[in-house]
Amino acid sequence: MQTGYVGTDHFIYTPSVMVRVPSWCRNLVESYIAERTREEKSSSTIKGDLYACIRFLQFLDRNGVSMIKDLTPQIIMEFSLQDIHKTPSAKNCFNGKIRNFLHFLANQQLIPRSSVLAMTSNCATTVRIVKVLSPEQKQVILFYIKNSTTPMELRNAAMISLGLNLGLRACDIISLRFSDISFPNKTISLIQQKTGVPIQLPFSVGTGNSIYRYINEGRPQSDSPYVFVPHQNRNTQNRLKSCCACNKALENSLRNSGCEVVTSFHILRKTFASNLLAANNPISIIASALGHSGIQSVDPYLATNKRMMEFCSIGLIGIELQGGRL
Repeated sequence: MQTGYVGTDHFIYTPSVMVRVPSWCRNLVESYIAERTREEKSSSTIKGDLYACIRFLQFLDRNGVSMIKDLTPQIIMEFSLQDIHKTPSAKNCFNGKIRNFLHFLANQQLIPRSSVLAMTSNCATTVRIVKVLSPEQKQVILFYIKNSTTPMELRNAAMISLGLNLGLRACDIISLRFSDISFPNKTISLIQQKTGVPIQLPFSVGTGNSIYRYINEGRPQSDSPYVFVPHQNRNTQNRLKSCCACNKALENSLRNSGCEVVTSFHILRKTFASNLLAANNPISIIASALGHSGIQSVDPYLATNKRMMEFCSIGLIGIELQGGRL
């Protein structure tokens, strides 16, 4: 019988990992990981948090710190100075994980809140404008979905419909099972691959028709419990193993259309969120539809709503141009 420390339903860390945490702070690390689990962080995030804590706490242990109350801003800065990473952004990401742990300790009133400031940032956070489909691209994609006829086109159409109209990630689409779909209730229920968070989404008649047409007219005969299967290697238990199939589906729908060809399937999820925002849905509803645990994840999409962004413009009255001519 296997035993271990269970951090979440989708992430298990074993005693061989936890033994690397100094004994004087092991309970704190377990409490911190439990908190991150309650926040519904992904398994990869929790794993990264754990290994960052191990690296930080082992340094403290080697430098004579044996109780949290002995943790000082000076020792935190010493750790940061000697902790080398390949790039500034990698260093920044790692420092952020340590900073989150320090925030946890401060919330537990184990260290002063000002101690968090000792873990500095090495570079500014990169902020990118969210890219969504243009109206022309959406029209081309909708035309492709409506006029799909071949088995591969029908598979592409069903995948694209799930991404554009439900905001599903490619990894969740290729893992979709028949048992996840309820045609009578017009819902899809699944556990997200990335976060392990369960989600239930309603689908439109159009999306339902795309899935139904693929299953009945395009899907090869297969005993696989998965909806989407390979069309070439037709092993009866096969399933798609790569998200590249979704990327290829999107690429094929835009090819020879005169529009920019997009190869990243994730743009459909971004367009889905942007469409919900443009329709004046509350941010809490958008976050729920995306399967996110907090509403902060919706913030990057705010700038895509041009109509509402116009109300945020600042007038220039009182800010007269000074100096000579340009």
